[in-house]
Amino acid sequence: MDSTTATAELGWTIYPSQGWEEVSGYDENMNTIRTYQVCNVFDSSQNNWVRTKYIRRRGAQRIHVQMKFSVRDCSSIPNVPGSCKETFNLYYYESDSDTATKSSPSWMENPWVKVDTIAADESFSQVDLGGRIMKINSEVRSFGPVSRNGFYLAFQDYGACMSLIAVRVYYRKCPSVIQNGAVFPETLSGAESTSLVAARGVCVPNGEEVDVPIKLYCNGDGEWMVPIGRCMCKAGYEAVENGTVCRACVSGFFKAAQGDHKCLQCPINSRTTSEGATNCVCRNGYYRTDSDPSQMPCTSCYVNVVTVINAIEQDYRLPPPMDCPSALHQLMLDCWQKDRNNRPKFSQIVSTLDKMIRNPNSLKAMTPLSSSVHLPLLDRSTPDFSSFSTVDEWLDAIKMGQYKENFANEGFNSFDVVSQMTMEDIHRVGVTLAGHQKKILNSIQSMRAQMNQITSVEV
Repeated sequence: MDSTTATAELGWTIYPSQGWEEVSGYDENMNTIRTYQVCNVFDSSQNNWVRTKYIRRRGAQRIHVQMKFSVRDCSSIPNVPGSCKETFNLYYYESDSDTATKSSPSWMENPWVKVDTIAADESFSQVDLGGRIMKINSEVRSFGPVSRNGFYLAFQDYGACMSLIAVRVYYRKCPSVIQNGAVFPETLSGAESTSLVAARGVCVPNGEEVDVPIKLYCNGDGEWMVPIGRCMCKAGYEAVENGTVCRACVSGFFKAAQGDHKCLQCPINSRTTSEGATNCVCRNGYYRTDSDPSQMPCTSCYVNVVTVINAIEQDYRLPPPMDCPSALHQLMLDCWQKDRNNRPKFSQIVSTLDKMIRNPNSLKAMTPLSSSVHLPLLDRSTPDFSSFSTVDEWLDAIKMGQYKENFANEGFNSFDVVSQMTMEDIHRVGVTLAGHQKKILNSIQSMRAQMNQITSVEV
């Protein structure tokens, strides 16, 4: 309620009839307003009341009242008796409906509840009034808790010369807000000025709660404080507009997990299939394993990767280095056991190596390079034999082109024949350098693994 907005008589109830009087007046800006005045200072034992109309509570628990008024300085009134006052009282009365009459509730404290005695910071004299100098006081008081549907206010004069210029009744609330990624509803302040009212937040669309339930507290001044918990944008969405919106990642961008981080551009050779993507799929002809990080580029080397993985799953292991003792290679194979429980412990490895050193004869037996139970793990330099049309092209690719004529003369002119070559065959075609022998054999073993993989896929 705000009395200054009234365009007609306020029509408040007066008791007794010769007390308060409703008149037109002026505010501090000289705007015309409706006011109530009383000035029965020469009559003792004054008890003048003016009661507002019924004011609905609207869910508020604590009510604030702002009063603007002017008071005549008693000392400026000639021959005024000692009963002259420069204060007045503020009361309220709760009711579930507008049932007040001219005589009810009774014009006295109890049933009325006194809020406070209101005193002026400044009063005016006759000289001030004649000079049109307006000294308006403004005071705010509050009361609560209130629980009925509504209430009345009353102002009691008991011997002052004053004017009640404006009355504004209001309550405080915290406005709806988006904070920490959550939406908090409009929340009324509590019944006491020190109250903190908890408000439960709801994550913005496509946001997810983290840590603890999301809360804010509304204090007695209608201000939010003490934030607890937060929301973060879920996978496929990023925070924009100062964290008030979770927006889907645009085409070509992705976000793999919940968090504050931004959407990332798809890695090379990959794309998204829709907005709000949590990962990027490889383009045709490019691949990435399931265990690869989502930000890793897709590559065209999938065949070799699968070959290696399948070889390991089939218990193939790296062949021994040249001139490697069989006992030492067996220790290497033990360390490569698929089941970690079958692998030797570090202390056992140390003990085995110590025994080898103490018994040099155990290191004389060598593992043949052509052993069929081992397969060299492919590296990035190993070519894909399916990309070659002739044995000559393959030899050029592995930098062994000087042996093309040797292979042709011995009848090794197709991949089916070459893939079955042994170390003896390599030596027979005229490859005598140990490094060249090893390089060609490793490539042949990789070729054989690739051919086996292709055969298994066709089946």
